[in-house]
Amino acid sequence: MLWKEFSDSIDQVFTKKELEKSVDTILGDTRTNTNYGRRQPTDAERAVVQEIVEQFQEVVRKNRLDAKSFFQDFDHHRHFKVSPKIFRQVLTTHGFPLNEHQTELVSLVYGNENYDIKYAEFLKDCNVLVFIINGPYTGAKSTYNARFTDFNGSDEMRVLMEKIKQCIKRDRIRLLEFFQDHDMLRKGSIEPTKFRSTLHAQKVMLTSHEY
Repeated sequence: MLWKEFSDSIDQVFTKKELEKSVDTILGDTRTNTNYGRRQPTDAERAVVQEIVEQFQEVVRKNRLDAKSFFQDFDHHRHFKVSPKIFRQVLTTHGFPLNEHQTELVSLVYGNENYDIKYAEFLKDCNVLVFIINGPYTGAKSTYNARFTDFNGSDEMRVLMEKIKQCIKRDRIRLLEFFQDHDMLRKGSIEPTKFRSTLHAQKVMLTSHEY
């Protein structure tokens, strides 16, 4: 394969080759100005994104996940924004996959001028991280009845550890590497929500009693 000729032909999508040898070459329709601004989402598109927010809110609420920490793993400079590809990857990790069209709509509503998605605003509209996982204790009694809706799972620690080992052996997972992503200072300990989110992301499904 003549890869050099192939790449030269492809590169002509930007401009003609060897312009420095013939400066009087006519290039045709060229633009030197930058187009600013971005299209605003329609009401129908906002309704679709609002439905995505509500569905993801239910996923985080039901599994008691710390979704923010997974976004921060890709946001090393703490700009509170990620690319649409990373955003889609994080939601897929939480068991909530999006297609390309849905991701584009989210970037249209929550994106900046470069269409990077501001995940902090997205999570804020989900209303689950602040008020449920990290919210202050109000003293109100819970109305949740675990007898009918929750499965107790393993009652003994030995049986529970064997269950987790079977999951690790079947999927060949190194949990150490995933836990280290959430333990930046290498203290050997992480928050309960991050511990649960890490196991959930690796398809180690445990009940609330087992956690």
